[in-house]
Amino acid sequence: MKTKINNDKSPKNEMPSSIVETVSQEELNEALKVLLNTPYQKRKKLTQLLKKDERLIIDGNLAKNKIIELALKFDKELLKLLLSSPEIKKIFFQEVDDILVFDKIKFQSFVSNKQFLPDILTNFQKYEAGKEVPINDILPNDNLIIKGNNLLSLYSLKEKYQSKIKLIYIDPPYNPDSKSNTFVYNNVAIDEKELAKLKILLEEIFRGYEIHCITIVHMPQGTQSVNFAYIHEYAIFVIPEGKKNLRRGDNLRSDAKNCFYPIIVENDKVIGFGEVLSDDEHPKGSVVEKDGKFWIYPIDSNNIERKWNYARQNVEEVKKFLRARKTRNGCYEIEIGKDFETYRTQDGGNRKFIICEQMDYIETVTKERIRKVCEIDNKGSFVYCELAEFNQGFINQIQEAKNTVELWKIWEQMKKIAFLSYKIEPKDIDNTKKEFEELSFEEQQKFLISLLDKNLLYVPYCDIEDESYEMSEENFEGKSNQPQLLFLMATGSGKTLMMAGLILYLYQQGYRNFLFFVNSTNIIDKTRDNFLNDTSIKYLFNKSISFEDKKIILQEVDNFQTTDNDNINICFETIQGLHSRLNTPRENNLTYEDFQDQKIVLISDEAHHINVETKSGSKPSKEEKEEIKKYAPRLIFDYPLKEFRRDGYSKDVRVLQTDAEPFERALQAVLLSQYRRKIFEKNGKIIKPVILFKSKTIKESEEFQERFVRGIAALTSDKLKEIEINSKDESLTKAFKYFATNKISLDNLVAELQEDFSAEKTLSINSQNESEKNQLAVNTLEAPNNEYRAIFAVDKLNEGWDVLNLFDIVRLYDTRDAKNNIPGPTTIKEAQLIGRGARYCPFKINETHDPSQRKFDRDLQNEMRICEELYYHSNYNPRYIQELTSALIKTGIIPDNTIKIKLAIKKEFKNTEFYQSGLLFLNQPEKYSRNDVWELPSAILNFPYQVSLRTNISLSRDLFFERVKITVSGLKSQLQELKPEDEIKILTKTIGQITSSLASNSPVFRGSKEFKHILLKEKIDDKELNFAPNENCFGTSEEKYFVKYIDRIYDKLQEKYDQIYLVRNERFFKLYNFEDGKPFEPDYVLFLRQKKPSKKLYYQVFIEPKGTYLKEKDI
Repeated sequence: MKTKINNDKSPKNEMPSSIVETVSQEELNEALKVLLNTPYQKRKKLTQLLKKDERLIIDGNLAKNKIIELALKFDKELLKLLLSSPEIKKIFFQEVDDILVFDKIKFQSFVSNKQFLPDILTNFQKYEAGKEVPINDILPNDNLIIKGNNLLSLYSLKEKYQSKIKLIYIDPPYNPDSKSNTFVYNNVAIDEKELAKLKILLEEIFRGYEIHCITIVHMPQGTQSVNFAYIHEYAIFVIPEGKKNLRRGDNLRSDAKNCFYPIIVENDKVIGFGEVLSDDEHPKGSVVEKDGKFWIYPIDSNNIERKWNYARQNVEEVKKFLRARKTRNGCYEIEIGKDFETYRTQDGGNRKFIICEQMDYIETVTKERIRKVCEIDNKGSFVYCELAEFNQGFINQIQEAKNTVELWKIWEQMKKIAFLSYKIEPKDIDNTKKEFEELSFEEQQKFLISLLDKNLLYVPYCDIEDESYEMSEENFEGKSNQPQLLFLMATGSGKTLMMAGLILYLYQQGYRNFLFFVNSTNIIDKTRDNFLNDTSIKYLFNKSISFEDKKIILQEVDNFQTTDNDNINICFETIQGLHSRLNTPRENNLTYEDFQDQKIVLISDEAHHINVETKSGSKPSKEEKEEIKKYAPRLIFDYPLKEFRRDGYSKDVRVLQTDAEPFERALQAVLLSQYRRKIFEKNGKIIKPVILFKSKTIKESEEFQERFVRGIAALTSDKLKEIEINSKDESLTKAFKYFATNKISLDNLVAELQEDFSAEKTLSINSQNESEKNQLAVNTLEAPNNEYRAIFAVDKLNEGWDVLNLFDIVRLYDTRDAKNNIPGPTTIKEAQLIGRGARYCPFKINETHDPSQRKFDRDLQNEMRICEELYYHSNYNPRYIQELTSALIKTGIIPDNTIKIKLAIKKEFKNTEFYQSGLLFLNQPEKYSRNDVWELPSAILNFPYQVSLRTNISLSRDLFFERVKITVSGLKSQLQELKPEDEIKILTKTIGQITSSLASNSPVFRGSKEFKHILLKEKIDDKELNFAPNENCFGTSEEKYFVKYIDRIYDKLQEKYDQIYLVRNERFFKLYNFEDGKPFEPDYVLFLRQKKPSKKLYYQVFIEPKGTYLKEKDI
């Protein structure tokens, strides 16, 4: 067994992936028969082979997880081992075009077979004297701490520890000497509010018994002494019929013996214990003050006055405790205990333990406490490990899936190797595939998770998801009273919009008061405008907001003392201002009392500033690591900038270097900005590109702004001609070529630039006064009436600047602050600023374009490409550019190792008559007409609409909308309690949900069934594209095998066709679904001309090679 077991399940493409993506159960059974006849022989044959690889052996046994992990990575040593056996080779390998292909899916299915290998443990860590040491094996006498389900852990340990263990100790009580805390609980503790319900429950359980509720303490005004006491105490007696004699109970005061002793507390710390009182004595006061010390009389978990057995927790007590509860199970005994460390030490360290717990605290608390004890004693050792996940892996895949296709592929694998619920018949699921596809994506995920056997799933507390247990907010009473959620979102990915949506959602849950706080007043002003100013172009709410037919007003408040309970009340504060206001009370200020007994939502924007002390230092300290752990379970949305950019929602960033002086560098940016504006206008888009000029100091920024205004005013055509002659940048060359082609003379261009970049169209955001005055203008640069083209700033816009039409950033200084080739703070800030500027400026050229995504990644020569790029203009400084590039890659703004690839059509194909004059037939999107809609979409008809009422009712009938099925769940016996107002409420809420669904599910377009022709050479031609080897996959295995397949049958095709051309569609054209008009790009188009002497017949076949898991759906 190795020191660390690699749990990374993502396969690396070291060898070609399997040609067989799935394997039928019949094929698997046949493979098992071919391997060997009986389960014993089958297991013996393969296990003997695999045991030759030491990496696969843990604690003397084969590690199933490790075997599968290496198989999925196409580990060369493992493959060589499997190939060494002709029988194994025959089963798990096959030849395709003289290529030997490893069928990883069949191998995984076989190894994962329930009879092949037992469940194992994983993630091993060994500690000796409190320090972690390498682990090579688990010895029989090693102490174990296992994180995992108790039952599964016991089952996994059964074979290894049979007849070696003395005691199984499950869920030990914290106070074993308490009569009320025994192994078998024969009493019930409950709040008096639920007393009546408890009595009903007991009557259901103990049928035929008599149930009596007796008041055993009745003191309307409480106790007259100052000790602890209830006002009322009750006891419920469950008595078999005929047995009613009860003796008189003890008196609380006279019969409670030896129940009190004091604990002495000073400065919030226990410093000692007082004298234990005699059996017959009670204290005269509950709190006695003496020299700043407090004597406290404790009560137990049931609020009963009692004496803690602190002085008797010695070795003999523990021995007596264990002896009293020794339990046998069959022919062997197992001892899985809490940490009886005192007992073990007294026994010379020979007594061993195994601790098992599935909650997270076994790793963070239990393990750490035992480790510290070993460290203090400088002796003792233990091994920490975790129960290997199996079904949990499928849950992770389901939760990470992006679409229905991926979910169904996961289901195909679940059928073969997952442990499904005993209630599930896989064939029934397959037969309801159509209904499955009509569910919402979230419902599909929930459904697949419900199919897994939870008894064979290790579920830590932090992973108990609502959908796994079908819990909702309404019925989950155990949820936290102050839930905390963390959204980790890329700049420009809709963070503020998410906040607006959450405000409305929480309003529906009963919240009315919201506190928004952030580190910067600039962000406060921007957010206030987004939330409250309904005339702003960036206002995030509807003009009119209503809830249950009531109009809602969003209003800013200074505090929450007298807020309107019908509206949304928002208080905006900076972090610093919030601290000052809370700790310096003034009239109408926020106070700590505002938060007492109030439901207030705290919204922390740019939340990393809350942990500002963690910014110093290159490596996180131990305390900082603990802070990170606190955030981990609260993170529910993680969408970093790298993923955001990869999905096409940001501009493509380019860094332009020049050795020109600052004004000429700025002038180059001005020319590109004007060229970009012309391209937008040519394509019918009124978009005004903006430039940011970034200086190092405010003084330098002010000086350059003056220099820029003077330079633009004095600009001449000769200066532009000089730039054109000396330019080495491809984009500038294209710009001047465009000006010349469209007959824009340099003199006219000068006049345009002097108009568009005049002094009144420049804006400074530097000093506090300037930034406050101009904050609205700088946050509405996209507005049609906002004519600013040039922004001058230092650091004011590094955070909180929501700008979409920024296309050029000009760096006006040439300094570096890197150390040891590591980007310094200034470079990091510049990278963050570039990230803000990289927000995509939305536009679309045709109706099917997504306005928020890049459209020309695969068509770099398209003139609109410059409208998707952000240029960072810098002085020529290779070392700085290297450092900046490193920072940009780290933040995810640009990909690592991007290369430009040219795709060229084969010359022999270009020279054919077919390419020059052949036709390509394509359909087009067309708008739906309301006259064509005859019924509600199936997604709406079959979607579950939920309305919660206080009364539980069970009803299933078509109430309205004919085919819309309404199901009300609850007790059928209470159907008659449904009042007319409840029926109206159900109807109103359901219609509201259907209305929302109708707005989001109704297709706007459909694909035409008429295909129009276009010349092939006009659509398919040479092109350039950016390619990131670490991110892009150029051609799937299915596509590669498809090309080989066509090559193999080419001669056969020639028997019927005289022209055969297979053309790859590298985003040259799109087709549109007939039903919803969604565009898709088939991978290939196959052209065939049939051999007919009288009349030529052409076939055009669109082809999309996919895995076999889609076969049934396509049929």
